[in-house]
Amino acid sequence: FDINGVSYRLNGYRIRTDWLGKAIKFKNGEPFSQSSVDQTYKELVNLRLFRFINVSFQWSDTNTHVLDCIIRLQPQVKQNITFEPQLTLADVPSAANITSQPYRNYGLVNSIRYTNNNLFHQADIFQLRLRNGFEIQLSDRQNRKVFYSFENSLNASLEFPGARFFGLFKNDSSLNNRTQFSLTAILEHNRDFDRSLLVGQWNIQTQWNRWNITWIPFEVNYVRTLNISQNLINLINGPDGILIRSLYGQNLITSGRVVLNWTSQRQPRQTQWWNVRWMPLDMAGNALSMLDTIFRFKTDTNGFKTILGARYFQYMRTEWGLRWNYRNENGLLS
Repeated sequence: FDINGVSYRLNGYRIRTDWLGKAIKFKNGEPFSQSSVDQTYKELVNLRLFRFINVSFQWSDTNTHVLDCIIRLQPQVKQNITFEPQLTLADVPSAANITSQPYRNYGLVNSIRYTNNNLFHQADIFQLRLRNGFEIQLSDRQNRKVFYSFENSLNASLEFPGARFFGLFKNDSSLNNRTQFSLTAILEHNRDFDRSLLVGQWNIQTQWNRWNITWIPFEVNYVRTLNISQNLINLINGPDGILIRSLYGQNLITSGRVVLNWTSQRQPRQTQWWNVRWMPLDMAGNALSMLDTIFRFKTDTNGFKTILGARYFQYMRTEWGLRWNYRNENGLLS
């Protein structure tokens, strides 16, 4: 079938043709432009759905110097499973005594990743990651006991081309932009505590000139800590316990932020360039604070507002960073 002068032959591959159309950076009847051809190839690569991309031309009419463009695409494997076992060796300090000499941990990590390309026929990429980590300490310097720890995590993500935010970018034509929804659950056990985390995020990546913009309209972090060791309890009840109590408790953080990254680098072999990172605003807990004025959330014994038993945090912050990079024959210095 034909759309806007472009003839599509999908050969059974189900995908919305408007995403393919956005990748084509030249139109029927326009003069030939190598830069438009290069940009088309780049946009098709950015879809991350094809293992083979070929853009070629042939004469349609030599008398009028008209060219026909033929784009051949070979899709990636629809479904893929990757298994990565690892052996680890790490020196890890105790959470209850960070200044102590670290313990040596020996571990085994198994990582399984499942990928489904174009799951919903929207040029989307779905990934499911399962990670299991197990570490053991052969001995403890105080009472010669053997300790073990483990961490299990499950992450699901769905990524779309283009920036998607309630129709705000409905005319977005660049496939450099990506939108991702992700959900991560982590279960952790070690010598000082058991902790479970749940993190959900809506992430939008856009590019403009030499700016790389990360916009997170919404992110939620829920942390629950149980079975805290007596050493860690003593540290929480100490003079610096307010901060530690905030890290090891039952907490809820709902936030949104924008991060801007700019580089002065124009060429890959450039010897000197600047990088600027600026987070204009990071806000957390404001929506929950507004709900508090209506529903009057409970207050715990330490004066923290709670919702469903979890303390929620409210803050506004900003940060920025500047880096100068220099590359010589010996490597890169920053």
